[in-house]
Amino acid sequence: IHTGLCIAVNLNSNIDYFGNTVNLAAKLQGMAGAGDIALSEATRRASGVEELLQAKGAELERVELDLPIVSYRWATTGGA
Repeated sequence: IHTGLCIAVNLNSNIDYFGNTVNLAAKLQGMAGAGDIALSEATRRASGVEELLQAKGAELERVELDLPIVSYRWATTGGA
């Protein structure tokens, strides 16, 4: 999950998204394992996210990627 600006284009009843935000979100999705949630620092710092993570008891693991962002992995287990 990444937070940021993108370009959205509605063409023939389909909507497509373009830009760095979309590309970074796709890379984060690719690094997440089954049942994991990968999120960027921008998303972690967004309003209400820190409170949600604390309420869910999330333990974030900082992950170093070859990306221009700080990212985290939330390894979920069971029915969390």
